[in-house]
Amino acid sequence: MITALSLGAVLAGCSVREDNSPDAGREIRFTASVGTFQVKATDTALETGDAVGLFAYEPVSAANVRMNWNGQQLIPEQPLFWGPYETQTNFRAYYPYKEDMRERSVLCVNADQTTHALFTESDLMLADTFASPQDGVVNFQFRHMLSKVILNIENLTDAEQIAEVYLSNVRGRYSVSLDWTDAYAMDTSGLGTIKAGKVTVNGAEAWAVIVPPQWCNPCLIITTVSGRQYDFTLGSEIYFESGHRYNAHVTIDGDTVSTDFTSDVTEWTDNNDVMFAEVHEWCLIGSFTNWGEDLYFTNEGNGIYTIEFNYFTGDEFKFRRDADWEFNYGIGEYGEAFVAKDGTYALTQGGANISLNADGLWSMTLDTVAETVTFEFISEF
Repeated sequence: MITALSLGAVLAGCSVREDNSPDAGREIRFTASVGTFQVKATDTALETGDAVGLFAYEPVSAANVRMNWNGQQLIPEQPLFWGPYETQTNFRAYYPYKEDMRERSVLCVNADQTTHALFTESDLMLADTFASPQDGVVNFQFRHMLSKVILNIENLTDAEQIAEVYLSNVRGRYSVSLDWTDAYAMDTSGLGTIKAGKVTVNGAEAWAVIVPPQWCNPCLIITTVSGRQYDFTLGSEIYFESGHRYNAHVTIDGDTVSTDFTSDVTEWTDNNDVMFAEVHEWCLIGSFTNWGEDLYFTNEGNGIYTIEFNYFTGDEFKFRRDADWEFNYGIGEYGEAFVAKDGTYALTQGGANISLNADGLWSMTLDTVAETVTFEFISEF
């Protein structure tokens, strides 16, 4: 019988020192990156709207201040100010934000990681740096503290479609220390099972889980739509190291399962894994329907959406996810409409409306993984 990890957290308080006021000096600005890449929070960058927790020490002094990533910088919920002297301050930050986080806490990954939200909540990234007023901006470079396991399953039994995948005999509860910027699984928490989320890895279907760093002897459990279950235990302990990705290569052939957990170990950022347990619709909306009706893209899979559209001079438009203005995308900063031509452009959450440089039939391709749009002029009217 499959059982979920018994997971919990022992967490505490949040405050900002009262004398951290405008009179103390200039306001502090914050920015961040993850390694040297820019893709996703659970891979290699923060996503717009992500919340980060901040701890700062004398002379600034702040405890668990929430900061929100707006795509370019981290914005504290309440402003923080440098002191009157050119003194260096030690800043420490973590992701994702938790209301009751303290410098030393006990956390846990989710026993169910089957959606992007549940998977992301299981992540833990830490950053620490020293900065002073003369630096101008506090720049955090986050690093992943947990381990990611990718389960690549080759199913040779066409009649046995895979329904669910679990990684069992692993610990989900762990200790984190912001003052030492480390994390490790707790031996006293017992062993349990994590339900993996479906992903696509370089175009191929796979499953993924996040686990705390630990020595363990993991067991892979695969169930099929017909109710059949395949269990496989590695047979020897392996070590899941902080910040690394482990690739299990699994083959199901009749009554047998074979796997190799150790053949491919890479840095967490050396991958292109896209969670697709959540399915969205993407739309085009604009002045051609008085901003009152959406035109829907065709889902080509792997985060690619396409549409052909007749454009007339003067029209402006934007892209929306699930016909929801909370997730609207333009090009560049909000303001005067951006005029696009044939080519590929980066999308901006809440960015400027878009116009095109010629009347006619256009093809548009949204890449929701890379967050880009490609325009191609097809023909005149």
